[in-house]
Amino acid sequence: TEAAELVHGVNADPARFDELSLQAAAFARTYDARRVVAQWLALVLGDAGAPPSAHGPARESHPLEVSQPPAQREKWAEIGSLVSMDRLVQAQELLEEDLPWRHAGSQRRVAGEVFGIPALRQRAHHLFGPRAHEPLRELGTGTVVVCAPGLDPGSLTGHVAGEVVSTVRLTEAWDDANEAFDAWVDLITRKALLTDAGSFYAMGDEVTALACAVAAHRLGGSSVWDMTGDTATAERLAAAVCDPHRATDRGVLALMAGRWSHQADSAFAEVLDRRSPIEARVHRPLLRRTPRVGLIGTELDVSSTMRPLDGTTLEPDTWQAGIRRGLDALLISGPAARSTDWTAPAGSATVLDRVVTEARRYNVPIGLIDDQAASLEPVLPIARRADAVLAPGAEDVARLHDRRLVSSQVATALPVDQPLGDSTAQDGDLQTGSLLNRSEALELVVRMLRINQAGPAT
Repeated sequence: TEAAELVHGVNADPARFDELSLQAAAFARTYDARRVVAQWLALVLGDAGAPPSAHGPARESHPLEVSQPPAQREKWAEIGSLVSMDRLVQAQELLEEDLPWRHAGSQRRVAGEVFGIPALRQRAHHLFGPRAHEPLRELGTGTVVVCAPGLDPGSLTGHVAGEVVSTVRLTEAWDDANEAFDAWVDLITRKALLTDAGSFYAMGDEVTALACAVAAHRLGGSSVWDMTGDTATAERLAAAVCDPHRATDRGVLALMAGRWSHQADSAFAEVLDRRSPIEARVHRPLLRRTPRVGLIGTELDVSSTMRPLDGTTLEPDTWQAGIRRGLDALLISGPAARSTDWTAPAGSATVLDRVVTEARRYNVPIGLIDDQAASLEPVLPIARRADAVLAPGAEDVARLHDRRLVSSQVATALPVDQPLGDSTAQDGDLQTGSLLNRSEALELVVRMLRINQAGPAT
């Protein structure tokens, strides 16, 4: 009744009507979808939960511990016990209804590991190609030393080949260790490109070593894993070597890191089989051929790749036939993904949406090269459905991780103008653009897609 009387009364007074209309509009704007989403993200990701940055997977912040009832303390004690035994799947059952960002202090880090490490294990085999690569560009003789969270580079126990040109101190990931991994690889790779380093020296656990091994694999460099001061990691590697089929999640990562590192310094390095159980039984040269790659974008030229590729250009009106004839991969350029030809409506979706859906239907891996744009925002829906993404910024890498869409996705960002921690370069010396030229960027994405190519082009 009061509301009806207010409405009728205001209708007779134009000035009062205008005043209340403005108040109602202002009130409604507080519930605007974009504003609400931004406020929620600020609340959830603010301070302790900031997304990964170019300095590492997460800001090195320490949320305040809060008092908990006895039942909660007992639950977290059990979770901690399971994590210490590498029984992360069982620990997930105790945390299934909780979200990591709701936890405080060290519990947040534990929750991030409980969900992140198993997810990283699931996609670990997607991080490496079938064989070592030639150098992406001419590499120097320097070494980048990478220290796991909490380790001091002054405690080097092994031999570092060449001059140490840079040191990377990784910070702890307070949220998802799986999402943090790509940020680590991205940072390590940028350091190597900026300093012309040709090798990496990893100190610490298997995740640190795996990040260095991935960076070395993509660039065609080498990596050394020093775990002589980490008994727990060395024991996990030893257990995984003895029985790889029953290895824990971290054990599998240790095995992958050990196999792809050019040298592993520990008591168990001598018994490390560099081949996986399946690879040991497959005659890979018989599988090598010239892969057929679909290209969307006039900027893409596969004739410059180090190993031969058979490129076929897809057009907006004939793309379906090209995919159905069989592709080993699909490469999309950022400018093409923004062009009107590919963003034109096609039923309830765009032409490019339909292309990606068709490629997914035929199990064709998809790569997006968009490192020279200002932001990934306009093509983010396509990027989230790609298997490999070369993004314009480190913050874009953090936004891509949605394992519900593409569980095997890998992403990196190599722009010059990203903050680089303890880099010796001054901000004024940094140039705008990518650290890679067009042929190098294309080669990197091909490596990230793990295309099984024949020998190097001659």
